[in-house]
Parts: sequence; C-alpha cells; structure tokens
Amino acid sequence: MWCWYLDVPMILLTLFHRMAGSWIFYPVIVPALLAAPFLFCRFRYTAKRQDEIFARHSRKKTGRRLLAIWAAIVGIFYLEVLLMVLSGLWSIELR
Repeated sequence: MWCWYLDVPMILLTLFHRMAGSWIFYPVIVPALLAAPFLFCRFRYTAKRQDEIFARHSRKKTGRRLLAIWAAIVGIFYLEVLLMVLSGLWSIELR
C-alpha cells in the first residue's frame, strides 16, 4: 500500500493536473487513488489466500527482507521526485 502511495499517485496527480489544467478534478481523482490499494487488497487477499501466505512465511525471519523492500520503495520515490524536478514537471521555488 505504501509503495502505491509513494510512487504511483504522485505521478498520476501531476499528469492529471497538467492535462486538466485546474484543481477542480481533485475531489474525484484523489479519493479514487487513495481507495485503489484498499480495493485491490480486499479482492485479492481472501481469507484462504491470507492463511496460505501466513503459513508460508510464519517460520521465516523477514525483517531484513522487508527493510530492503522499504529501502527500494523510498529510493524509487526519491528518483521520481528528482526526475520530475529535472524534467520540469515540478519546480522548486526558493523564497
């Protein structure tokens, strides 16, 4: 879910804002983008699927693996910010 929140909506909101040119569409787009991971998880991970995943990973130590995944997510986020600033989609104004 955090991978979605950090990496996908940032790009989509920037592109939608460029195409629409106004902020009027945000009351529709933002709730849809925020609801997407919840809807995906609701339909993808049924009770049976959750039990299978838990049984497969219950005896493994996943701390370092999760840390690596989080580091990759944050790295992608920073790379996207850098690319958006360098491409001119975003601008940083220092006052």
